[in-house]
Amino acid sequence: MIIQILISCYIVEISMDDKTYYGVGLVITNPGHTDFYLQQKDDTYWIEEYRLHYTFFGGAIEDDETETQALKRELLEELGPKVTDMIYEGSKRIADLTFINVLNKKFNYTLYESVIPDNDLKSLSNVKVMEGKGGFLIPRDKIEIIPLFRTLKPLLQKYLLRI
Repeated sequence: MIIQILISCYIVEISMDDKTYYGVGLVITNPGHTDFYLQQKDDTYWIEEYRLHYTFFGGAIEDDETETQALKRELLEELGPKVTDMIYEGSKRIADLTFINVLNKKFNYTLYESVIPDNDLKSLSNVKVMEGKGGFLIPRDKIEIIPLFRTLKPLLQKYLLRI
């Protein structure tokens, strides 16, 4: 409920498109929640407002997929099988929310969390990310100053208060 209220402060107008879009994302962190592994979009990302911005790994849910199937597919596409196996195992669903995205479309978003050991999290910094500029380990105290996707920033802030 609170997450939806925080997200709703970013809704400026209601979408005229009746279609609802679906997506998934994954918070990747260590047991102390002191570091987060985020994806940075590159300077050619199709949504200009989000070029070079950070976001969770994940993406759209295809018509024939469940949320968990979409999450695994997106991780395989972005990080490859070895990393996907490490971070997908033990991931848990932590939030479902609906908001109007930057394209003025209704968007249902399912957020998962993967807590992995510090050494494994640090090793992700050496992984070649196959989409975007790359994956980056961001300390918790830097989350507030990096450019995040506008619709995900309040969600991440709420997540940080919860842990």
